[in-house]
Amino acid sequence: MKKSLLKILVVSFALAITVACGKKGSDGASVSARDARVTGAGILPQGVGAPGAIASIQFSAAQQVTVNQNAKILVSATMNPEALGDVQSIEVSGNIGVQASGQVTNDSAFQIVIKDSYVGTTSGGDVIQPVVIRVSNATGTAYNGQVNMTFSDSYGTITVTGSYVNGSNFTGSVSFRNSAGGVNGVLQGTLGSFNVQTCSFFRCLQ
Repeated sequence: MKKSLLKILVVSFALAITVACGKKGSDGASVSARDARVTGAGILPQGVGAPGAIASIQFSAAQQVTVNQNAKILVSATMNPEALGDVQSIEVSGNIGVQASGQVTNDSAFQIVIKDSYVGTTSGGDVIQPVVIRVSNATGTAYNGQVNMTFSDSYGTITVTGSYVNGSNFTGSVSFRNSAGGVNGVLQGTLGSFNVQTCSFFRCLQ
C-alpha cells in the first residue's frame, strides 16, 4: 500500500512540473495553442501606393479593457480566448478590388494581426507569434467615397465600413460577428478604427 501511494505521488509531481513549464493565460489556459484563422486570398506585398500596407487600430490606455475583451471574443472562433494576453497592437491590411460599379470583388482579402503581451515569449520551447486572421470571400461596395464590405468564412464575418478620398486616405472601422466560440455568450464586437492611404488598401486604377 505504501509503495502504491509513493508511485501516485511521484506521478502527480511529474505531471505538476510538466504543466507548470507551459506559459498560461489568465485562467490557466495554454498560450501555445493560438490557431491562426487564414482563409482565401493572400495580402499583396506591403508598401505605400500598393495594397497590403499596414495600418494600426487606434486605442488609448483607457480603452485597454474593452479592446482586450473584444479581441478575445474575435479569436474565440478558433482558439481559447484566455490564451490571448493584453493586446499591445492590432494591425490591419487590405487587398481590395473594386469593379467600376462599385462592387467589391470576391477575391478581396482583409487581414488582422493581433500582437499581445505573450508575443516573443516562449511556451513549450516555441516562440509565441501574433494571432493572424485573414478572410476573403468579400461582398459589399466602395462607391462615391463610402465603403461597406464584409468578409466571411466558416467562423463568421468581419465588416469594414468607412469613407475614402481618391488620392488621399481611407478611414475605416472594423466590427465582427462570430458563428463559433464566444465569451460569456457574446459573439460580436468592434475592434476600432484605422487610417491608411486609399491606394495602399484598395487596388486603385493606374
